[in-house]
Amino acid sequence: MVTASGAQYELDFDAMTLQRKCGNDMNHLRRDEEPIEILEVVTLQQGIGADFWLDVVRDGLKTRTFRATTVVKTLERISD
Repeated sequence: MVTASGAQYELDFDAMTLQRKCGNDMNHLRRDEEPIEILEVVTLQQGIGADFWLDVVRDGLKTRTFRATTVVKTLERISD
């Protein structure tokens, strides 16, 4: 998935993880470049922003962190 800000996300629905990859000129978020457990996909559709509940904190309590993206420009399925 690529967003309007240029961020690239790799979503693995088998493992239920999200990994954000960003360029040098982008704002960095906690755990960029690391797989993060997806607790819930709220919205995921091309043409609007994507919204997720994630376990970014990794405190063992499944503390929920809400993450919203800019508009999703492309969604592409990557085969195994």
